[in-house]
Amino acid sequence: MGRIVQPLKNKPHIVDLRDFSDYEISKDGEVFKMATGDGKRPKGRYQLKPYAHYRSNSLRVILYRDGKRYTRGVADLMLQAFYPDPRPNASREVFFIDRDEHNAALNNLKVADF
Repeated sequence: MGRIVQPLKNKPHIVDLRDFSDYEISKDGEVFKMATGDGKRPKGRYQLKPYAHYRSNSLRVILYRDGKRYTRGVADLMLQAFYPDPRPNASREVFFIDRDEHNAALNNLKVADF
């Protein structure tokens, strides 16, 4: 049986994504892009629109770093932002409490290490 992992305490409502410095994620599972104002958009925070993966139906977003495109699951980004790093050689499983994979809010996720 796996070990249930608790989210980190005292994290702000919105935190920066570790590998993508221009992006933030909220405890509600919303992903934001921070625009600097030197491109197409004025300076500010813009919410990304997630899409459902065609096989797993889990929510995904498209992120960019150094001109390269990356697709990431919203639940995986929540793990990176709000949960401690996994133990070495442990696999991590995410469970949705209400069984709705479109609800990636922190209070709807349960995480276990195996």
